[in-house]
Amino acid sequence: MLFKLGYITGLNGSSNSGLAKHLLEEYKAKVIAIDEQFQALSFSEQVALITNSFCGCSHLIANSFGAYLFLHSMLQKDYQDVKILLLSPILGPSLTKGGGRIPNGYSILKKELINKAFTIPKYISIVYGDSDSHFSNSGLELIQSLNLPLNITKIPNEGHRINQQIIRFQISNFLKQVE
Repeated sequence: MLFKLGYITGLNGSSNSGLAKHLLEEYKAKVIAIDEQFQALSFSEQVALITNSFCGCSHLIANSFGAYLFLHSMLQKDYQDVKILLLSPILGPSLTKGGGRIPNGYSILKKELINKAFTIPKYISIVYGDSDSHFSNSGLELIQSLNLPLNITKIPNEGHRINQQIIRFQISNFLKQVE
């Protein structure tokens, strides 16, 4: 294995189950779980923890709300040599059953992304389901407008929780493609 992998779970994720467990076992990934203990931190402490946790990682995978927190981290740290995979990412305001939801710090993130106040990573891949009610098309449009080295994969007939086999296939392709 020629790379060092980092992984950020989605909201209420655990390092002892699901994709995090698989990445720990298969790739010895450094994992941050967005669990109760993590959620007890302030928003700025959450972003700081992510910013300081992945030194030396050549590949980083972030899931759902973990991807949103990673984007904030990207404003504070140079990820120029890191290849990034965002799975079902929260990229901004989303439409959910309860109506629209705007995550903490979105206006700051949007402003800083527009101003390009970050270093451009080597590669970013975004994978999301075409029926994902948490996905923000306006957030995706903003990311696309930045002219990043970007690959976007929209999975047909999948929602926010994409089938595990599909996710593992996407991760395998990501790690092979960008080694």
